[in-house]
Amino acid sequence: MAVGGTELARRATDRGFVGHRRCRTQDRRSVGQRTPVGALPRSPGHRPPRRNTPAPPRCHRGRMDRLPSRRPPARHRSPRGRAPLRRPRGRAAPRGQSRPAGRRRRRSGGRCSPSPGGRLIMTDPKLTDDAEQSPPTTSTAKPTRAAVAAGIGHFVEYFDYTLYGFFAVVIGAQFFPDADPTASLLAAFAAFALAFVARPVGGLVFGHFGDRLGRRNALAVSVLMMGGASLLIGVLPPYSVIGVWAPILLVIARLLQGFSAGGENAGAVTFLAEYAPQGKRGLYCSWHQVALTAALLAGSGAATLTSAVLPADAFASWGWRVPFLLGAALALVGVYVRLRLGDTPAFRRLERSAATERVPLAAALTTYRRAVLIGLGFFVGPSVAAYVLLIYMPTYASEVAGLDRPLALLSNSIALSLLLVLVPFAGVLSDRIGRKPLLIAFNLALAAGSYPLMVLLAQGGFASVLTAQLAFAIVVAAFFGPAGAAATELFTTSVRVTGFGIGNNVATALFGGTAPLLATWLIATTGNETSPAVLLVAGGAVSLLVVWRMEETAHKPLR
Repeated sequence: MAVGGTELARRATDRGFVGHRRCRTQDRRSVGQRTPVGALPRSPGHRPPRRNTPAPPRCHRGRMDRLPSRRPPARHRSPRGRAPLRRPRGRAAPRGQSRPAGRRRRRSGGRCSPSPGGRLIMTDPKLTDDAEQSPPTTSTAKPTRAAVAAGIGHFVEYFDYTLYGFFAVVIGAQFFPDADPTASLLAAFAAFALAFVARPVGGLVFGHFGDRLGRRNALAVSVLMMGGASLLIGVLPPYSVIGVWAPILLVIARLLQGFSAGGENAGAVTFLAEYAPQGKRGLYCSWHQVALTAALLAGSGAATLTSAVLPADAFASWGWRVPFLLGAALALVGVYVRLRLGDTPAFRRLERSAATERVPLAAALTTYRRAVLIGLGFFVGPSVAAYVLLIYMPTYASEVAGLDRPLALLSNSIALSLLLVLVPFAGVLSDRIGRKPLLIAFNLALAAGSYPLMVLLAQGGFASVLTAQLAFAIVVAAFFGPAGAAATELFTTSVRVTGFGIGNNVATALFGGTAPLLATWLIATTGNETSPAVLLVAGGAVSLLVVWRMEETAHKPLR
């Protein structure tokens, strides 16, 4: 009995494949890997409707199988006399059941892959490899959870790291005793600056492991190391008890903190940037600065509370140690939160494709040398501004402007609260209008407005100090909002932690960590209370030249 074309097509479908005799690469309209229609329950003689019929796949491997049947009638033959197999019309699912997955029509380049039965079946990467083709950031639940968890870890890290600056006066008296209070303070800030020597080294080590083994594990180790160093500072006896070992062990603890902070900053910003949905990278990366500002605010609040509640002798003997011990306990919370997160989608894709760099540092210094130099100049002005205006300012207000220390810390806390509110808005604004307008505005304001504001600070009085610090907070917010996104967009995924860390840590070590020490030295040498403005003006001018030449990357995907 002759078998018609319709019966041939039905047999082909029942056997689980549909194919063509030869490939037509010029018109590859393909569909994804389909569930065999023959596997669907159907009633005898059922003829499905014509709707929702996907286009047939094209196979570059020629004819996929041959049916053991007679040639069809002439009306079913191709121009060369051979009959291509035709796909039957789609079959509707029985009532109460939905269509099987993978039946939607897609226009995309497919590929052939062998089925379990040995036949070649068209597959579509957009249908079968969604997890590999696009990051799972279409839903905001997971990126938001990652941003919150990363922010908690970063808060703990920088709460421990910045406490030293708020207690520099009492630490100087406890560990660097001297008849001259200025010499004691200089020694304390010298130990503060030594921590920044270890930051570039920590950035290189943690950057290597972050780019090779994943961001999450490197971040968990960094926060654990920071907590251990804070514990050491909190229990360390003063100079009067163990003599010269007190300053030596204090410097070692600060070096450990600097080593840890060198890996934390680059890793946390990269983590947020790679989890952020497209178009919201500025907002997500601004959470890094929000956590940092919250840590500064918490450190300032802890210093204010302990100095206001405790008597002066109790505060000097043991009260200043309590925040360090609290920071060590919080570090365990940071480790727990970070280990519960998965690694970033961008790094997982890089790892699956085996495209990680063997030596990320070598690739960053050769292939991405220009981006590293841009990052170095990018962070010069902001590093000076952050450590003079946010770390050194309470000391300046109490020691130079003559303000009572509780009032100096209160003024600093109010300014940090304003900065905390403004930073996310600056991040959102950078997603809309770009990174460069805000960065240029920051550097211009820093270069032009630092001297008048330092004059206002030097007048003394709570109102003058508070007004100047609020103005500085508005200026710094223009940088803190877009900075993380702009810096991570300079590098590709394979060297992002290392490249970001080199520019940020070297600039911070050379210009940020030394800024309080240089400011104190300038005032002591020149006798001019506004001399720290020179550092701010010079830093703003350098970064302005670099930002002016940068490419706008706000509306481009991460590389």
